[in-house]
Amino acid sequence: MKLVREHINEKFTQESDPLKDMNIGEINRIRKSLKEFGIPETDIEIDDNFEIYYKRGFSKPYGLIQLQLQQLSPEKRTFVQEISRLQNKQYGLTVGPQAEFQKNIQDALNNGISSKDIRKLVNEFGDEHQKKILTIPLTKMTRTKQKVKEDEENNLYVFIGYTEKSPVTINGEKYYKDKLQAEKLVKIDRYNLRDLQMVSMMKLRAQVQYGHKEEGAVYMIYVPKDFMDEESYDGIPDKYRYIIEKYKKKI
Repeated sequence: MKLVREHINEKFTQESDPLKDMNIGEINRIRKSLKEFGIPETDIEIDDNFEIYYKRGFSKPYGLIQLQLQQLSPEKRTFVQEISRLQNKQYGLTVGPQAEFQKNIQDALNNGISSKDIRKLVNEFGDEHQKKILTIPLTKMTRTKQKVKEDEENNLYVFIGYTEKSPVTINGEKYYKDKLQAEKLVKIDRYNLRDLQMVSMMKLRAQVQYGHKEEGAVYMIYVPKDFMDEESYDGIPDKYRYIIEKYKKKI
């Protein structure tokens, strides 16, 4: 009875898989476990680290999660267990499970898990809320030193901008020209979920109030803190108008 290929040249045929022939190796141990749980191999992906990811995107078969956890490094396993523990808690915007989730992310980074792998693990094991908010803290925690310096030296303001006809007198003649106006300029933290939700509400209000017209939209502008540093401004201050009109960006 032939259990393995007898000649070296047989290894390189299209059907050859020495580890499968001998029924040894990590990949075959995984295949055996999948078979025991009745999980089709076509439903999962096994990466180069022998980590298992589910392709189908809905309720996982019995036993798969435990098998997945077994294939993770201790650091990754701890991260997954911690974010799973938070999934039965009610999320707030700045405290409680939200803060714990951010701490889990920081701990994972400190333990050498890359931001790419953190995204992959949250996408596989996290709940919908965790998937939704992940980018905010992860982006903040993985900023370059240059980006941190820029954020510390500049403020970010957002506002609903709209145009109105402003009277102008030239050679005794009165004309009207479009002039950018704003209800209020508000300083926000781009890494704060509550602030970002406020921007979303501003965009909704601008759409309801102005529709799809060009007259109204939500804008943002980065300015040095030594230039503008109030928490908010009523309208566009005339002394800053040129800068705001020139460097604003539509969100």
